[in-house]
Amino acid sequence: MNRMTIRSETPADYAGVARVNALAFGSMEEPILTDVLRHRVRFDPDLSLVAEMDGQIIGYLLFVPFVARLDGQSVRAVGLSPLAVHPLWQRRGVGTRLLEEGHRRAAEKGYVYAFLLGHDTYYPRAGYHTHMFGSVETIVSPDDLPPAGSTDLEERPVQTDDLPLLRAMWETWFADVDLALEPEDSIVEWLSPAKAIRSVILEQRGEPVAYVRYEQGKAHSPHLWLARDTRAVPAALDYLARHAPAGVEAPALPLHPRSRAVKELLGVPFGERLTVWSAAMIRPLDDGHEALATYIADVAAGTRAIGMVIWPTEYQVAQAT
Repeated sequence: MNRMTIRSETPADYAGVARVNALAFGSMEEPILTDVLRHRVRFDPDLSLVAEMDGQIIGYLLFVPFVARLDGQSVRAVGLSPLAVHPLWQRRGVGTRLLEEGHRRAAEKGYVYAFLLGHDTYYPRAGYHTHMFGSVETIVSPDDLPPAGSTDLEERPVQTDDLPLLRAMWETWFADVDLALEPEDSIVEWLSPAKAIRSVILEQRGEPVAYVRYEQGKAHSPHLWLARDTRAVPAALDYLARHAPAGVEAPALPLHPRSRAVKELLGVPFGERLTVWSAAMIRPLDDGHEALATYIADVAAGTRAIGMVIWPTEYQVAQAT
């Protein structure tokens, strides 16, 4: 490995990176995802790394910068996606070298932790803790939903002028949710690349009151659901009821059932469904960050509910066809 170089990616590397991603994963999802992630506002080319051997790209790593919530405060974090190694060079330390350099750079830039979904037998060797988050849903009984069509509700596309309201609604529902990823100041954050996924503003008497993002035919399980305030909740729930398929099970809202907003603003009885994934991992980049250390220890001990990660719309590229 003495001849291998780890360096920042440049635009001239894009074709080689796409080839490695395609060969490593056996599909075009990761090459397309990588390209889309390069367009995020916080994208940092210093955290987009290639492993090069004799002028050929043999590996690639991308750390995507985010601002996340932890104990109600904003902290800087990076999400790993993807890490790819050319099949001929796998199990020869290329991925380890990429991770080491990526962690070093992210730590130097002040990021508090890295997170990912990945193989739970591989990444712990690089310092990752498993079972740190997973699937989090707030369950509302169909009996507690407003009668379908009970509110005067219309939908329209998301517009740039909606961004302040969208951010305010996000703050309302996720301000105290551990690991929640703050949205970037871009309309791209609120639109999906997948044709089957609808992203709409809901209006009541001409006033925007909610935002819903869901896969067509699955409105009972939206990707994101935000109501302006407690008065708007019935209208936003009514929308789910009117678009849900017949005989649907209880709607599953992408909200944290332990959050202050759900307890104080939802206004209807609810249950919770928290599923921890072994593949959901966190690695500290700042060993002195007390809030992160406490979160990891408490979740591992089962004394704290897992946080909630809602991946940005770019990660829906697999559904874009």
